[in-house]
Amino acid sequence: MKISLELLGEGGALTPAEIIFKESAYIEADVYLEAKSMCSDDISDAECCDSSGWKNTVSQPGPYDVIRGNRRLEQFLHFRISMCVPGGTINILAKDFSLETKAPV
Repeated sequence: MKISLELLGEGGALTPAEIIFKESAYIEADVYLEAKSMCSDDISDAECCDSSGWKNTVSQPGPYDVIRGNRRLEQFLHFRISMCVPGGTINILAKDFSLETKAPV
């Protein structure tokens, strides 16, 4: 899974970058697209954690899930990206990530 973005630097300079989530297993996006664009598509914060309520929830199989029993998601990390309110939130389960910056255009 890959997210393209621009990092805000000194003097308002924008640097194109990509966050690559390695060995992604699960994604949940609750994004209000119109509101997100009204807030300049800005990210208000992001975090990575080893355990969370969301990770526990998605680790449990649902009633129509073809995977029964242990989903083996313990080794995955929960990455949460929050857009400026009311833009929404993106949750990702992945094993790792990398950040690659590109030369400004």
